[in-house]
Order: sequence, then C-alpha cells, then structure tokens
Amino acid sequence: MNEGFFIVGAPRTGSTLLRRMLNAHSDVAIPPESPFLIDYLVADHVSLTRRLALLKDDPEYADWQQGLLDEFLAEDLPNAIRVIHLSYAVAGGKSQWGQKTPRMVRHWRLLATAFPEAKFLHTVRDPRAVAASLRKSAAHLSNALAAAKRWRLDTAAGLAMEAALGARVLRVSYENLATSPEATLRHVCTFLELPYEPEMLLADRKLALNTHEAMHGHHQRVGEPITADSVAAWQKELSPGEQAIVAAFTHDVAAACGYVVPPAPLPSAWARLRYGADSLAVACRKLARDLAQRRPFWRLWLRRLRLGTFFSQARDYFAGR
Repeated sequence: MNEGFFIVGAPRTGSTLLRRMLNAHSDVAIPPESPFLIDYLVADHVSLTRRLALLKDDPEYADWQQGLLDEFLAEDLPNAIRVIHLSYAVAGGKSQWGQKTPRMVRHWRLLATAFPEAKFLHTVRDPRAVAASLRKSAAHLSNALAAAKRWRLDTAAGLAMEAALGARVLRVSYENLATSPEATLRHVCTFLELPYEPEMLLADRKLALNTHEAMHGHHQRVGEPITADSVAAWQKELSPGEQAIVAAFTHDVAAACGYVVPPAPLPSAWARLRYGADSLAVACRKLARDLAQRRPFWRLWLRRLRLGTFFSQARDYFAGR
C-alpha cells in the first residue's frame, strides 16, 4: 500500500468500528475524524503559505494530539496532508496511514485526484438502522426525515464513487462487519494489501477522539465486543410512520446497495413542514450547545471564513448534514 486510504460513507454505518479494527493493526494509524481537511483542500484561492500557517494552528488538527508538527514543508496541500498523517503514524510506531471522516464521501472526486493512489472503503448500512441511530445520537440530534435525506445524499455519492473509481473502492456493509467480523476484516485487509492480524478483532481498544466526538459521546460503544444486536434494532426503535418516511426517500438507493426497503409514498406537505420545523429547532439547540464551547467553536468558524467555506459549511450545519 503506497498511499493512505479513506473510510467514507453515510454516518452511523460502522465507519468508527472499522477504524477501531484497522487502527489496532500493528502498522496502521488513523487519527480522529478530520472534516477540516476538506476546507484546506478546496481553498485553492488561498496561498499555500497561508493555508499551511492556518493548518498548523487549527484546533481540529490539535485534536490529533500525537504527531503534531510545528512546521512542515510541502509543495502542495495534498503533500502536507500526507506529511501530517505519516507523522501521526510514526508517533505511534506505525508506518501506514488512513483517514476516517464519513462525510468526505461528498468530496470523493477531490480526494481521488489529490491522492491518486489512495484507496477508499465505502461503509453502508440499512437506511432505517441509520435513521434510528441518528435520531438517538446526542451529537446529531436528527429526525427521520433529515436522517433519510442525509443517508441518501451520502450513500448516492458513495455509489457514484464506486462506479467511477472501480477497483480503488471496496464497499463494506455494517451488517457483514457485525455478523461476520473476521471474514469481512480479512477481505478489507486483502484489499488494503495488509496482513490480517487477529488482534484487530479485540474489544476495549481505545481510540483518539476529536473534541466534538468526546463531548457528545456518540462513539461510546466502539470499545465494546462486536455483536449483531443492532442490525435489526430499528424495527423496534422506529415507528411505522418513521419507517415509511425513510423508505419514501431511500428505497431506490437502498436497492442499489442490496437492501430491501419497500417503496412508500412521500410524506404530506404538512408532515414535511412539521419535520422541517423540528429540524430548525434542533439546529438552534445545536447552535446554543456549540456556542457554549466558546473559543473552539469560534475558532472553527473563523477558519472557515478565512478559507472561504463559511457559507457552505453553515448551510450543511443548519440542514443537519
């Protein structure tokens, strides 16, 4: 494996579990989720010197804790990203790097071009299970309609990536990872050209988390033994009405992933308005919660303003994406 790899897909599809497994490999290091890297890659209107200076002091980069560099030389941003990942790996006594940030799936074209030899692991999961998980996640504060739309957006992007990049992409389903972890992980290791190590299946492996993850605890179960308990839990956790809403927005993309999600009529205008109002209320609660973080929150948005990604990020923030 000459280049790093990226774990991407819709949220709550097992990407953190997969990160835990691969990070336990004796030669692989994967830092905390790093959505900020996309901001730096897309800001090609900002000089490289300026972007490197901002990256060095970025609060989300500081979440990596180990492998931080005060100064680093790079001829372009992709190379700088390689340098900090390799530095992170070396600090942990490893030599191979990966990156796990699910929402990066929306930028797969950018990543595939910037890292022409990188491979991609596309995690998928039944959209109804994702909706149930997002709804009870303290970090996401979602509802069935918002969750269905986000799953469709991210999974459709992942399918487009699979079609375009071919052998550079491996689809990994949460269901397979939960019910046949060893066989699935062996397949992943073969794809990444890594020797399989049984230790990757051990529980209680601690993961470095970013500030957002640590604060809201939405990865608190990642150190527990692997079970299939949550594969069908959505059947009890989602009401029939919620299941119908998810099905209405996802059944065709779900079918392309191999999930049987019977089609359902789109919710009424009144139901959409009600869910939309709930999403706005959720966004306001998230904003109040994040403002309580004070300096870190403001520093993140100041960086986005400087890099020119403020408005696109704000749109996704309030839309729950």
